[in-house]
Amino acid sequence: MDDGETEKKFPFTKEKWPLLDAETLKEERVEQEEGGVYVSKFIVNEPKRKVFEAGYEESENDLRVEFELMADGKWYVVDCYTAWYGHDLPVEELEATVREVKEENEAFKELHP
Repeated sequence: MDDGETEKKFPFTKEKWPLLDAETLKEERVEQEEGGVYVSKFIVNEPKRKVFEAGYEESENDLRVEFELMADGKWYVVDCYTAWYGHDLPVEELEATVREVKEENEAFKELHP
């Protein structure tokens, strides 16, 4: 989130997204000098499922991340939405993009078993 005055960054790149921590997913309500209110909070905080949202109060969320605790005892991101990136994918590029994402996922699994 960058409004020109203050900035809050979340490490959501393919190389850095596993670096989520308590500081990144901190619940807060920040009143901006220009009048907007930035809110970040867990909208679901159950023992095996968590959903975190962040964004300005009077607009759509900038970020939504859903986590589930799996049978192996680890938390996994099962859904993620961010309004910070616009993705327009022409249909003729779909197959190549799916193949590329699968390859990146396999490489990620090897690095982070």
